[in-house]
Amino acid sequence: MTAAVREETAPSRTRLAVFGVLAFAVVVLGIPIGRAPIWDPNDARWVLLARDVVEHGHWLVPEIRGVPNEGLYKPHLYTWSIALASLASGQVTEFTAALPSMVSAIAGVAGVVAIGSLLWSVRAGVVAGLILSTTSNYFAFAHHSIADVMMTSFMVWALYFLLRARRDGSLRLLLGFYACVGAAMLSKGPPGLAALLAAVVATALEGGRPALRRLRPAVGALMLGVLALFWIVPYLVTARPAFVHEVLLGEYALWFLGPILCPGLCSFRRRLSGGGEAAQTTGGATSYGGPSHSGWSSDCRECIVPATTSPSIQGSLSSLESVSRARWRAPSAGSYASAPSLSSS
Repeated sequence: MTAAVREETAPSRTRLAVFGVLAFAVVVLGIPIGRAPIWDPNDARWVLLARDVVEHGHWLVPEIRGVPNEGLYKPHLYTWSIALASLASGQVTEFTAALPSMVSAIAGVAGVVAIGSLLWSVRAGVVAGLILSTTSNYFAFAHHSIADVMMTSFMVWALYFLLRARRDGSLRLLLGFYACVGAAMLSKGPPGLAALLAAVVATALEGGRPALRRLRPAVGALMLGVLALFWIVPYLVTARPAFVHEVLLGEYALWFLGPILCPGLCSFRRRLSGGGEAAQTTGGATSYGGPSHSGWSSDCRECIVPATTSPSIQGSLSSLESVSRARWRAPSAGSYASAPSLSSS
C-alpha cells in the first residue's frame, strides 16, 4: 500500500516542482516588465519598426519614420511579435515592447528544465531552471526590446528536440528541431543558425557520418529555405541592390565568413574603424572516448559540451565588439545552466 502511494505521489511532486520553477521564473522575470526605458539604439530600432507595423500595416517591409530599407538588416519575427502584442492597445509601449522578450525568457527556462529532465532527472532540470532564472545577464536581456532572448529560447528548444530525435529517431521531432532553428534565424538572422552548427558538430563528434545522415539534411535545408523566404523575398523585390550588397555581402558575409576565410580582413577592418579589442579565443579541449559510428548513441549527454561551445566559438570567430560578444554568449546560457545541476542528478 505504501509503495502504491509513493508511485502516485511521485508524479504529482514532479509536476509541482516543474510548476514551481516556472512560477518562480514568471515572478523573477515578469514583475519588472515595462519599467526599463528604451534608450539603446538597438532597442529603439525594434520598437520603431513595430510601431510602423501597427500604425501603417507594413508587415513585410516595415520602415522607420518613413525611411525605407531601415529594417532590412534583420528578419522581422521579433518585430511582428511586438506588433501583435501592441495591436490590442493600438500603440507600442515599454510594456508591449518588452513582453516578447519576457515570454521568450520564461520559455527558455522551460526548455532548460525539459533538457535537464530528459538527460538526467527532474531535480537536475529544476536546478538548471533556477540557475538560469537567476542569471544576471539573462535577467537583464529579458527586459530589453531586442531579439536576443527570443533567439536564445528557440535555440534551447532546438537542442531539446534534437536530443529527443536522437533517442526516438522521429521525423516529427526533427521537424520540430528545424522549425526552432528556423525561428531562431527569423528572430535575428544568420546568428540563429548557430544552433544548426552546434547540432552538426555534436553529432559528427559522437556518431560520425552515419549519425549526420540521420539529421536528414535535405529535409532541414528545405524547411530552413522555406522559412528564410519570409525575410529574403520581400527585400529582394523591394530593395534588391541594398539587400544584396549591404546585408548579404557587406553585413553577414563580412562579419561571419570574413574572419574564417581571411583573418587579415578582420584586423584591417578594425584598423579602419579606429581599433578595437581583439576577439577573445576559446581555449580548452574535450576528450571523448572515441565516437561510435554505428548511428545514434543511446546516451545523448556527450553532445551538451559541443552543442554549448559551438555558438561561443562562432561568436569569437566573428570578431565582435565586447557588447556583441556578450549577446553571442547568451544562447549558450541555457546549456551552461545545466552543467552545475549534474551534481543533483
